[in-house]
Amino acid sequence: MAGAAAAGGGDWAAVFEAERQGALRGATGPLTPELVLAELRRSHAAEQQLGAQLARLATREAGLAAAAAASAAENQQLRSALHSARAVADPSLVQLRQLLLDPAVNREVSRLRTELEGARREVAAAQAELRARQFGREPLVGKLEALQDENSDLRRQVGDGRVAQLERTVAAAREQLEESRRVTKELEQQAVGLDQQAEALADALALAQRGTAPPRPRPACTLGALDEAPDDEEGAPVWRLDATELASALKGSDGGGQRCAASSAFSLPPAVLPPAAACKRLLARQRWRLLCSADGAGGALGVALQWLGGPCYPSTAGNSFCGELKVDVRCVGGGGGQPLLHKRAWLLHAFNDRTPEAALPGLVAGAELQGGGEGLELEVRVSFESAAVHVQSPIPGLVVAEEPHLVLKVSEDPCLLLADRFLSPQECEAVRALGGPYLKRSKVSAGDETPLRTSWGTFLTGQMAVHPVAVHLDDRVEELTRLACKIERRAALALSEATQIVKYDRGQFYALHMDNRAGDCARRAATVMIYLSDVEAGGATSFPRSSGYPLRRALQTCAAGWRNEPAAPPGTPTPADGGNGNGGRGRSAGLRIAPVEGRAVIFWSRMADGEEDKCSIHEAEKVEAGTKWIATRWCREAQPAAQG
Repeated sequence: MAGAAAAGGGDWAAVFEAERQGALRGATGPLTPELVLAELRRSHAAEQQLGAQLARLATREAGLAAAAAASAAENQQLRSALHSARAVADPSLVQLRQLLLDPAVNREVSRLRTELEGARREVAAAQAELRARQFGREPLVGKLEALQDENSDLRRQVGDGRVAQLERTVAAAREQLEESRRVTKELEQQAVGLDQQAEALADALALAQRGTAPPRPRPACTLGALDEAPDDEEGAPVWRLDATELASALKGSDGGGQRCAASSAFSLPPAVLPPAAACKRLLARQRWRLLCSADGAGGALGVALQWLGGPCYPSTAGNSFCGELKVDVRCVGGGGGQPLLHKRAWLLHAFNDRTPEAALPGLVAGAELQGGGEGLELEVRVSFESAAVHVQSPIPGLVVAEEPHLVLKVSEDPCLLLADRFLSPQECEAVRALGGPYLKRSKVSAGDETPLRTSWGTFLTGQMAVHPVAVHLDDRVEELTRLACKIERRAALALSEATQIVKYDRGQFYALHMDNRAGDCARRAATVMIYLSDVEAGGATSFPRSSGYPLRRALQTCAAGWRNEPAAPPGTPTPADGGNGNGGRGRSAGLRIAPVEGRAVIFWSRMADGEEDKCSIHEAEKVEAGTKWIATRWCREAQPAAQG
């Protein structure tokens, strides 16, 4: 026994060496009792930790078991309640007959039915919760993946559907645009026809009104009708008059007094109108009358041209027909038909409702007709050396083009042209819709925000620049610039920067500024601005240094070839005092252009000699009520003029 113990004691080190290779794999060096005790302590601590974990798991298991028991009990209660509710809900026929006789019972039955529905919903929720607790991880993952695949398919289908929908929308928009262009063209043709009809009606109305006016004194003799076969080298029509009685009146042999003769109403043929006149079409539709007067007391012969009225341009008022008239008067005696005298004079006048008549009262002295004898004949020729139409409304200006748009020159300094109804309301709405979603706080040309400009704006760049609406707008702007350069004989303009859409809300404005950048008028030689909306109050574009375009300036334009042979009689108006003196208003206090939907203006910031036009400074006045929309496009000169 002792030997065995000794043998066992002898194997103690071998046993622990084996344990060191197994349980004590982390030990190094010789195996000592202290090392064994430390390992035992660690094993005991690990055993205690495992015991604590086991206790916690047991507690959690007990909790789950209690929850399951509570759920089972609740389920049993719900089943009992359901059974009871069914028993109550399915009474016998006799019970129903007895219960339905009492209204209180009916109300109770209704309440119980409501509770039954609530109980059914609770049972369904409990069953769903039970199934969720019994639902494993793997089925859940599979279902989640199936749902993700289904969502991907739905996204792909929705994307394909949206693309197809967008393609259909674009195709429909293109078709609608083509249809709109066709309808617009037809409407323009109809509008031209209606304008012609309106002009004809206005012509007839004017003649009717003239016919109801107080008649002039009955003429003592009558001028002949307009000769349809002009007999002079210039192609001017001729009025002839048997002037024997007229000569007698000039000599005072009939007791003195004034005698007059008048032609029938006529229209001026193209031969007597300036070939390059912008108003030639309208001027040819006016009605005129030639007057000849003989003053027996003064012994002088006078000739006058009287405007009887006619149509005016649509949407305009206060028309004045300005021109420099050339009047030729010849008197041929009865013996041999030789010219007794030949008088030629030029007269500058503005024909309008206030001054419808231009006269040369003392053109021929009576003594010059003595010796004519019988058969004295008077020949009168009238032609326009220059002609222009000035309007007072919508803005005082000179008509510089009749088609394809009526264009007014409303300022000379700066040079500014205006065209109403340049864009239709539909076109204006399309431009607003294109730029509206992208508006940001407006900046000045240097790229900074400033309290001097408080509007909202955006540039049509990128995809917006190639949008059909933007392309159509560029085409219209180029059409206007070509026409303006042709009218003003200026260097051709090219579009430079992108179109800018600007919106002014109530209270917003843009203070006085120049459009060119720090005097670089070569980059922004001209500006095209289109008003895209009406404004209830305020919002006008003001040019404080402009003198506008009054009637006096229109007369000065027509007086470029002013001359008079011999010198003008005393009292004859001259270009220096504005022709007949009825239109001159002096230099105005500036030019204000009201925002009207569809109205377009073009003005130059660069003068013809290449210098900056200081008069082009302007401002956008504060919007008092409503909203103001504009589209602005800056232009540079395709061939810039040399700097002086």
